[in-house]
Amino acid sequence: MSTIGVQSALSILFCCVDCGCEGILVAQGRLRYLALSMAAVFAVVAAYFTACWRYGCTLESVWWGLVLFFALRCVSSVLAVVPSVLAQRRDSAGAALAVA
Repeated sequence: MSTIGVQSALSILFCCVDCGCEGILVAQGRLRYLALSMAAVFAVVAAYFTACWRYGCTLESVWWGLVLFFALRCVSSVLAVVPSVLAQRRDSAGAALAVA
């Protein structure tokens, strides 16, 4: 377990952030974005595991593949959520000023 401790911790961290962001995207109805980003992430991770299979796969390399998967999902979700959340905050602040 000590050989995959860092990978498992990073995977859990990225997974937690990704799950929260994906929940926001589902609530916003951005299912097409989620599907397309998952397809892109799958292509990258499939290429990683293909190279891994060719050059020798170890337990650590499999876990690094999991880190890669969740890191890409996390980045993809955060890049989609942050601009929409900021825009929503800006719109609600503007509406609050208009009411006042």
